[in-house]
Amino acid sequence: WGEQHPLYFQKQQQLERWSESILRLAQQHAYDGNLDESVDLAQRIPNSSAQYDQAQSFIQAWQSEWQRGEDVYAAAQEALQQNDWDTAQAQVKQLTQFSHPYWRSQKSAALAQQISVEQRAYEISTQAQDLAKEGSTQGIQDAIIKARTLDQNTYSWDALQPKFKIWNQILLQRGLELWYDGQLDQAISLG
Repeated sequence: WGEQHPLYFQKQQQLERWSESILRLAQQHAYDGNLDESVDLAQRIPNSSAQYDQAQSFIQAWQSEWQRGEDVYAAAQEALQQNDWDTAQAQVKQLTQFSHPYWRSQKSAALAQQISVEQRAYEISTQAQDLAKEGSTQGIQDAIIKARTLDQNTYSWDALQPKFKIWNQILLQRGLELWYDGQLDQAISLG
């Protein structure tokens, strides 16, 4: 409808109210960490709305901050894989400087928690490997028991998987040797 239509101004008022509501909803989705939904909603605001330019500005800001946040988060994950706690902590500090609450609060808190879990897992992994170093059957059994207390969602758990295989192979070999020597009860106890 053109400006000459008798309902044009009512339509524009409705369009602006709708656009404002959609933009608020998009901002809430962005705040909650749902970038795709927030962008999708903001893109629905027509270019004939007074909210259009602001929506486009928000989209650019959200996408830019998300990319920066993902880059910082990825750097932190790489540092955690290397057990570089200082670098990972520096990434948390960077996230707390972000303007968007999703990165500043939610992701920085989650990353700080992950660092704590990863540090504890690394300690347990190191203890387990120390127990297995002596090479005794008991040491290897204790190492396996210790390592099984690791959080399986950690990089230390992933890094320890080849050791588990080696330790289990050693115990299996020793169990077979005991079985061949007629020491069936001791062979079974290794399992």
